[in-house]
Amino acid sequence: MQNSLTIFVIYNLIIFTFLIIDYYITPDSSIILVERVGSEKLSLYEREAISFELYNKGPYKLYLELTDEVPEFHFKTENKIVSGVVLSNEKKVFQYFVIPTKRGAFTFGDLHIKYNGRLNLCTK
Repeated sequence: MQNSLTIFVIYNLIIFTFLIIDYYITPDSSIILVERVGSEKLSLYEREAISFELYNKGPYKLYLELTDEVPEFHFKTENKIVSGVVLSNEKKVFQYFVIPTKRGAFTFGDLHIKYNGRLNLCTK
């Protein structure tokens, strides 16, 4: 019993060490440039694309998940969480679709970007 506990503790310490290493070797968000592209005016009750142009300035490919803050009471969304891969020094367009249900000037909230660490143990 004591031997298995020792192995368990050592294993978890090794995994935790790799997690800390992954966190520190993963670049910060300054390697990602993102811009909302597309039409500023949306047609009422029409399926409209919301697009983001993302540029990876880093030396590694990134596995990303983008989540947009959509004004919930004024739009129906098909999928406001978009994921994909952006290679090093690549520019890629991500999009999802909304259907405006009310007239007016609305402001979308923040865009949240998550990406995996270099060892795929952490997410930033």
